[in-house]
Amino acid sequence: MMTSARQSLHIGPFDGGSLEAQIIAMLHELAHVVGAIPHDGLSPSGLNQSQANTELILQHCKNAAKASAKLVNPAGQAIGSVRAAAR
Repeated sequence: MMTSARQSLHIGPFDGGSLEAQIIAMLHELAHVVGAIPHDGLSPSGLNQSQANTELILQHCKNAAKASAKLVNPAGQAIGSVRAAAR
């Protein structure tokens, strides 16, 4: 994904527009809700905390995000749903 300044956006090793990046971002936010990672904040130190939090999520969930993305076809349907619809 490209920002208006023509900089690539990435979440860890994933392109910002990818399903894997969306999964990691969702898990990052869910981890805040359940208290698994500290609040990021809006200050410059908050940005550092956000990056550290994302790295923690990647450490524990990167492989699961990759595997989950493989279970979805290009149309955005779960592979199991495609098989069921084909019957």
